[in-house]
Amino acid sequence: MYEKVIQFFSIYFAEELNLNSKEKDRIRFGLEILISTLISFLSTMILAFFLGYPLLTFFILLSGGVLKTVSGGVHFETVFECALFTAFTSNILGFLANHYTDFLYLNQHIFSASVFSFVFFSLFLWSPGEVSGRTITDSDKRKKMKLISISIFFLITLLVLFLFKIYPGQFIVITGLIMGCFWYALTLNPLMFNIKKIYNGIRKINIYNLIL
Repeated sequence: MYEKVIQFFSIYFAEELNLNSKEKDRIRFGLEILISTLISFLSTMILAFFLGYPLLTFFILLSGGVLKTVSGGVHFETVFECALFTAFTSNILGFLANHYTDFLYLNQHIFSASVFSFVFFSLFLWSPGEVSGRTITDSDKRKKMKLISISIFFLITLLVLFLFKIYPGQFIVITGLIMGCFWYALTLNPLMFNIKKIYNGIRKINIYNLIL
């Protein structure tokens, strides 16, 4: 169904705009990112509403999603697996941040410095990750994507510092932005790619062979 929707709209736009094959591929790629992002966002927010902390989870998705859009990260075989991964991991972080809000607030400087250091070194060492399941091999493109992701991360850091200074009472927003950066850094971590390989190996096992 997902592939049919992508195919329909890519053909429609190609015919309406009289695009060549290369431009058509770009349209298809953009549609894949747009639709997969919408599915991930909606599934994550629906779960967050049921769990009771939608605002916190929204800001986790906002900062993490922006970084993941410009620099990739771990991707699974289907858009639904990616959506499930996003919903599960971001809501776990949302739950932890919501549950330990008082502790994080009392240790906000250590918390912020620790997370931002981890994120920066993750970006420096492992960015960019996979983009729509494909590894970027062109060295110039990798350097450009790394520079963009680090630049956006610094902008998010400045926004967090500004909020700390001007609106310290908006700690849910601040925590969400910080945890979103942390969530993105996790999607770059080699450990996450190893977990993905194990998962892919398990999903390819024919359950009937195990039973028989």
